[in-house]
Amino acid sequence: MAETSSDDLLSLFDNAPLNARYWMIFILMSAVFVFDFFDFLVVGYLLAAVNQEWHLTYGQSAIILYSGGVGAIVGAVLFGSFADAWGRKQQMVIGTFICALSSGLIAFIPEGGWLLFAILRFFVGVGLTAAVTPSLTVVVELTPTRHRTIATSFYVVWASAGGFLAPAISAAIMGPYGWRRVALLGFVALVIGVAVWLFCPESVRWLTAKGRFKEAQREVARHLSLPIERVPLPTVAPTAPPRANWLDLLHEPRMFWETVLIWGGSSTAGYGVYLWGPTIIALLLNIPVPKAAAYFVIV
Repeated sequence: MAETSSDDLLSLFDNAPLNARYWMIFILMSAVFVFDFFDFLVVGYLLAAVNQEWHLTYGQSAIILYSGGVGAIVGAVLFGSFADAWGRKQQMVIGTFICALSSGLIAFIPEGGWLLFAILRFFVGVGLTAAVTPSLTVVVELTPTRHRTIATSFYVVWASAGGFLAPAISAAIMGPYGWRRVALLGFVALVIGVAVWLFCPESVRWLTAKGRFKEAQREVARHLSLPIERVPLPTVAPTAPPRANWLDLLHEPRMFWETVLIWGGSSTAGYGVYLWGPTIIALLLNIPVPKAAAYFVIV
């Protein structure tokens, strides 16, 4: 009996058209980006509002903002590893739930509770990268090679859509309803997490890499709407992937530090504007936070 390799299964999958099921999953993954980045970036407008109410010091405000960034680093490192070990889908769902719950609970912080605000922001950051890191991987692994560059490049635009949604909603409802109602909208991402759990498949490429061929075969058959008999079932175990550690990044020190400087510089500038900007604009121009948020719709 001839042996069938995982390449036969993946070749069928890779040559498939971008069908309705592909676009449904793409939209779900995009929603993860939009609503989780909304939860992460809306803090700039929430902080501008609580600054006026709680009279926070610069240090307290900085801790609230920085805690989200520290959480994002922790989430990316931990859940990126978990996604390789235990699968992409589970981590997306867990990450979206962490992000949504932590963001929504900010609405219930007692007056002056800046430390609790910072702790919740830390977990918003953890949840953000726990969700979006494997979601980007899913889009890469789901998209046929011939479409991968343009599809995945466009996919990252949804992070900016979340950044646009944060000032738009703050400008629209913070004035009449207050900052706590804006914070409550963080819970909306729970709906996205449930939808991912119900409708998003596990990555076929991850399943084949783990030798879970039956599950991979079923996913390909479902994705392509084919009878399962027409989908090859691999019989050859995959070769073990090469193992690596963090020090391998330093094998190319020039590229490593170039990447650190580019990403570090752009992130510092970008998040500095998004997160500190609303507070600075509201204070300098002596205007209400919703009006500052309206300016940031343009920004």
